[in-house]
Amino acid sequence: MENRKKYKKETQQITMLPCKTSLRIRNEVLNNFYVLVKVAITVTSLSLFVVSRNSINARRLENMKARERMRRSNEGEYPDSYRKL
Repeated sequence: MENRKKYKKETQQITMLPCKTSLRIRNEVLNNFYVLVKVAITVTSLSLFVVSRNSINARRLENMKARERMRRSNEGEYPDSYRKL
């Protein structure tokens, strides 16, 4: 009877410890999660870069158009009364 109790107690202690397989699976899951997080950060960063680049190019185009309009408005002949220094 005592041997049975002792065996039962030992098996309970053994089952409470995590086995190597479960630790390996847990580590694989964590590694996969970390890889997924890195991919998500990379994709987000690249998409934000593309959006900001397009915004900068759009502003640059607007500024170039405004400068061209100012250049065109200064072309031509003006009467002397406007250009007295």
